Amino acid sequence: MHFTVSSLLNVILLSGISVFYLWFLLRHQYFINRLSFTLSFICLGLLILRIFIPVEYIFTKSIYDKNVLPVVQNVLQHNLVTLGKHPFHVSHFLIFIWILGAIMAFFVQLFNYLNFYHFVRKSQIIQDNRIENILSRIINTQKKKKIFQIVHTEHIPCPMIIRLRNYYILLPEISVSDEELTYILKHEIAHAYHGDLCIKAFVNFLCILYWWNPLIHLLEIQMDKLLELRADYYITQKMTPSERIAYSECLVHIAKECKKLHSVPISLSFTGRKTSTLTQRIHFILEQRTKKNFFLSCMILFPFLLTIAFSYCLIFEPTHDMPPEDADGSVELTPENAYFIHVSEDCYHLYLDGKYWATVDHVDIGVDLPIYESEENLP
Repeated sequence: MHFTVSSLLNVILLSGISVFYLWFLLRHQYFINRLSFTLSFICLGLLILRIFIPVEYIFTKSIYDKNVLPVVQNVLQHNLVTLGKHPFHVSHFLIFIWILGAIMAFFVQLFNYLNFYHFVRKSQIIQDNRIENILSRIINTQKKKKIFQIVHTEHIPCPMIIRLRNYYILLPEISVSDEELTYILKHEIAHAYHGDLCIKAFVNFLCILYWWNPLIHLLEIQMDKLLELRADYYITQKMTPSERIAYSECLVHIAKECKKLHSVPISLSFTGRKTSTLTQRIHFILEQRTKKNFFLSCMILFPFLLTIAFSYCLIFEPTHDMPPEDADGSVELTPENAYFIHVSEDCYHLYLDGKYWATVDHVDIGVDLPIYESEENLP
């Protein structure tokens, strides 16, 4: 497998289509109520992995374009300035801006995280028999015990969970009943037991890496919504209708009591970011079915999965028509009929139709060909 500009553009395009489709699904209550969370997160895992590793594979097939991609290629290869003997292209400038922006975004996130870390560490851990008894009852229902510490502070807009060295559940200074406190703690603990904070951290890293791509930030928002819906599902799936109503009323009560939620690094909150999401969660809680139709969920997610599969198996690449006067006696090199074998530094053997053709000192010949370390690595 190897990285090319074409593979990056291909992943950006097809992953963008996948994110838009996910956004469309999560806007409609019908689809939300029928999604299988297991299948949804498998699809999202494949999508995130593809975005994180935008390379071509041996099995990837090329689709050549003579209209749009050659124009993009010419723009990217346009020489802005020559420094010594080295040309500085538009692509070099964009890569420089990309790396610089990613470094800046990383340090901003790190600064915010460290500030929040010190804030939580300085906050006083709650020593309250009422809270400790409720927390103990919830943890005792779990197969694996985890350590949770509760922090009360007026500086937190709504209940949330964050992991530093241990798990911290942060509670704002609002009055709640024992029942409401039980629901809040169950919800936040569900995030911990399903690894939601790790998923949140990984998606947050993608947002840093692709800071310039608004679709990655849209993916983060949709992922947050799915994580909240999944936590609601696992808490309420065995509840009676009256208990689900009580849980929904708790969500509304906390949303009214709490301030507007601002972004907190690598954390998940009880009420989420938006009022529209809260409304969808309440409908989901009250209308959800105890048994999901797995086949229907597969059909709903099939276009999403198909687009991801295309991003692994197909790649769009630029190609140019050869002028008639140059066509006689020439050959066309494509990934299907030619490849390189890496002999040593700055030395590559070019093979055409399985036969040695030439030796070159670089692989930048205007077409992206497979590169192998030896003949034994040939497919």
